[in-house]
Amino acid sequence: MEKWHNKNIEQVEKALETQLLTGLSKTVASSRLQEFGTNELIGKKKRTLVVMFFDQFKNVLVLILIAAALISGGVERVFGRFCYLRYRYFERCPGSYTRTESGKIVRSLETSCRACGAGGKRRQVDYASDA
Repeated sequence: MEKWHNKNIEQVEKALETQLLTGLSKTVASSRLQEFGTNELIGKKKRTLVVMFFDQFKNVLVLILIAAALISGGVERVFGRFCYLRYRYFERCPGSYTRTESGKIVRSLETSCRACGAGGKRRQVDYASDA
């Protein structure tokens, strides 16, 4: 590859077989046109909006961010569901257990009161006198 910017004008004229003042003759210009083609840039095919949209997902960082968002949303849903179920079942269960145990205690007190009571009659016990 030649470095044209390092050459002086006379060297460029000689390498391109041209004249600085007159330029190329018509015959030389037409022969070069046939040999090299027109002096045009070939444009690329235009991309559609859909293609540009999906091209964004070729980047690994974008895919990682999407995966993180999906995982975060999934964890949030699972965590929210867990909190609901924990409240619904596990926090109500101890209350049920407490009520059941309280009922057992009350029933045992009732039976002990019957055993020590006078024929099923109620009587008031003075705690101060027993102590």
